[in-house]
Amino acid sequence: MINRWQNVVLHIEDSEVRNKTSIKFSPHFLWLIPILYVVFLIIFDASWFSILFSTVSWAGFLFSIYALKDLFGLDNQFINNFCSLGGINSCTSMLESKKWKIFDYLNFSDGGIIFFSLQLIGILLFSLGSKISYFLHLQLILLIFSIPIILLSLYYQKFVEKIWCPICISIIGILITQLIFLWAKLQAFDVNITIFIASLILLINITIIWQLVKTKVTYWKKIATELQENLRVLKNYQNFKTILTQNKPIQFCESNFIIGPKIADADIMLITNPLCGYCKETHEILAKIISTYSNVNLQIIFNIDYDK
Repeated sequence: MINRWQNVVLHIEDSEVRNKTSIKFSPHFLWLIPILYVVFLIIFDASWFSILFSTVSWAGFLFSIYALKDLFGLDNQFINNFCSLGGINSCTSMLESKKWKIFDYLNFSDGGIIFFSLQLIGILLFSLGSKISYFLHLQLILLIFSIPIILLSLYYQKFVEKIWCPICISIIGILITQLIFLWAKLQAFDVNITIFIASLILLINITIIWQLVKTKVTYWKKIATELQENLRVLKNYQNFKTILTQNKPIQFCESNFIIGPKIADADIMLITNPLCGYCKETHEILAKIISTYSNVNLQIIFNIDYDK
């Protein structure tokens, strides 16, 4: 059989199998979480103002998540069209801009996720403990302190990047809306030291968890990108041919496995490597062939470079 081999190996890759094993993340389920959240507040008799305020907070949180759509691999046509209102890739250009040194440490989308997460978790916890009024007073103070950041973002978009980010503008609009809501609802500042400390601890925990999540997602995205680039190089015929001709020829093992009669209706030669994970499916297919058709001669050649 080896003498009849003409040094040609046909490699077949089933792209459909690859697509079946890949996980496609759909962002639509994100909108189901706010609905369940609001239902939970209604069940536990939260005030309608808290429900309305948390609904606005969910809008800000989701916009902040979609601001990092490239990081999380979110692909939503509505958001893509919405971002294009400010120009092609306007959201990405703005959110990844590093023209000011401060943006190496301060990220608008990260701040939005942390801030709105604090609101959502705080409303949920303090509504159950009937302390929601103190928490909302604290949010009013934080929103007032966010005004300089809002003005800084508007200035940066207008005069530095000279491009408007629709997602950033939406988040700014949500912050201003919340500020107006609380300013009209609350008559005076009423700060509770216990609620303040609990909120501070909650904020620190949310920040730490978010940084851990973002670091892990960034790491896996980097690995996936590098793997994709490597596969692209390997599947380039010219690169493959260059690597193949430069490497030392592989010597085949002389003792091979032969299964079935020497004279059979069909002869199958399998060139494989016991260390190859992708060869597993081939072995399973051949096992089915042998069990179905008895008059088949199968020769297994182990393709191993012992010099490596």
